Amino acid sequence: MKTAIESYQKAVELHPNFAYAHSNMGSAYYRLALDEFYHGEDASKSIQHAIGAHSRVIEIDPKYVLAFNNLGNAYSLLSEYKLGHGEDPRDNLQSAINSYENALKLNPEYADSYLAMAQLYRWRSVWDSVNKQPASVDLEQANSYLEKTLSISPNMKEALILQDIIKRLGEKTDN
Repeated sequence: MKTAIESYQKAVELHPNFAYAHSNMGSAYYRLALDEFYHGEDASKSIQHAIGAHSRVIEIDPKYVLAFNNLGNAYSLLSEYKLGHGEDPRDNLQSAINSYENALKLNPEYADSYLAMAQLYRWRSVWDSVNKQPASVDLEQANSYLEKTLSISPNMKEALILQDIIKRLGEKTDN
């Protein structure tokens, strides 16, 4: 992954407005961050690089739907990272939500962004319940985004799994 990142860094040095190279570099940093995160390493620097690269893509091409989605993914990972370290993830959750909303403004049929929004609202419900606040509103939002996801892509496995998780979380908050 680091070799790919170095190659993309050279590409953007030679062609600073080459959105595709910035996008791929951001995705490579994101994958590196995921690897670091799941191995218990400090992923914050790689996540910040991913955020920077995807933000640059949006500066170059503000209609690049995938860049908004990928930026949302990076902010989502940062919020998950912060949540795992006992830090307040809400600012990053909101940044992720804003990014996904921008992707959906450009392409209202982009099921991946709806699914990501559902996942974010599920994370917000976890944060709420940890802090002894009502999680039901966030679970309702998550469910709403899942319904939209499944209306576009009815067999998306990730959405069906998340739907079951949210249903179970909702049952816990009802008790």
